[in-house]
Amino acid sequence: MKRYILLLYLTIIMRLWSIVNAQKKAMWVVRDALKDYNSIDQIIYTAKRANISDIFLQVRALGKVYYPSTLEPTVSIIKNNFDPLKIAIEKAHRNNIKIHAWLNIFYIWSGNNPPYDKRHCFNKFSNFILRNDNFPKYKELRKEGIEGFFLDPQNEDVKQYLYNLIKELIINYQVDGIHLDYF
Repeated sequence: MKRYILLLYLTIIMRLWSIVNAQKKAMWVVRDALKDYNSIDQIIYTAKRANISDIFLQVRALGKVYYPSTLEPTVSIIKNNFDPLKIAIEKAHRNNIKIHAWLNIFYIWSGNNPPYDKRHCFNKFSNFILRNDNFPKYKELRKEGIEGFFLDPQNEDVKQYLYNLIKELIINYQVDGIHLDYF
């Protein structure tokens, strides 16, 4: 619980720091933009031209990550040594731009069927997904105004898993910050 509170505290501090430094510019880059080397070059080029100092790069969504991970499945573009997060960090830092890892935390799935990968947190924590009695279809959730499936933020195993995921990211990458979404 202390780790969870510390993580929340750090997130608040980072947000306050960004308010204090309002003269800085930032941009959010969604995961679909990380498809290849050229798209990453374009992101950095655009940021440099617009005097952007910070990029919030979405590196986790729907229970998959956009970097090699031992804890969670990676998206299909992670192959042949292509690591979009590593490449983006290296190119951004060479241009004095900071990279903040943007992670969707509790929102983990939006498909009609469960994901196939057994390592996916939907399958690992199927008992800790916020839902009705039976596995509802995604279309049924949307009719109720619910985006998809969410992990239970009160579950200790879920919290430890997410803590380990963020820890792995921080240990392996020189990110300049962590941005938690769907928290």
